[in-house]
Amino acid sequence: WYGFQYPESGRLEVTLFNTVGQKVADLYSGNYSQGKQVEELNVSTYAAGMYMLTVNFVSATDGRLHTTTRKFQVIN
Repeated sequence: WYGFQYPESGRLEVTLFNTVGQKVADLYSGNYSQGKQVEELNVSTYAAGMYMLTVNFVSATDGRLHTTTRKFQVIN
């Protein structure tokens, strides 16, 4: 599971990368309405190892980019 919450609406992209910076998957891309959102991430098809989950949010109000990256490990 992964979740995010922003205080305003905007454009949101969630991307998964491996530890060498290669994009593994685009998990979400679209418009976002303010509030909390939680999504399930099925990792059963990914190899064991470390991954980076990156959330890019562009505010509809001022166009500012906010980026959050979280590291997690898949264990098979």
